[in-house]
Amino acid sequence: MVLLLVRIFISLIETKIKQQILAQTSASHPDFNSLKAAVLEIKRVADFINEKKRQAEARAKVAEIESKLFGDFPVWPLSSILQCFH
Repeated sequence: MVLLLVRIFISLIETKIKQQILAQTSASHPDFNSLKAAVLEIKRVADFINEKKRQAEARAKVAEIESKLFGDFPVWPLSSILQCFH
């Protein structure tokens, strides 16, 4: 839930910067390149958060499948094994 809220917040900031600040700033303005770099950095952070969220969802799905297959049977969780390969 927290990741979703952060993702929404970053998306709103990114959109606002693109639509309002960059659109109203002349390309010849001394801060234009810094603003453009800030937009790219916000996009990079948003992409990173989205990827981590996707990975967390995939791990949760693996845990759900493990639970259905093995129940409370004490086995080394597949999710732990997969973590070794990251």
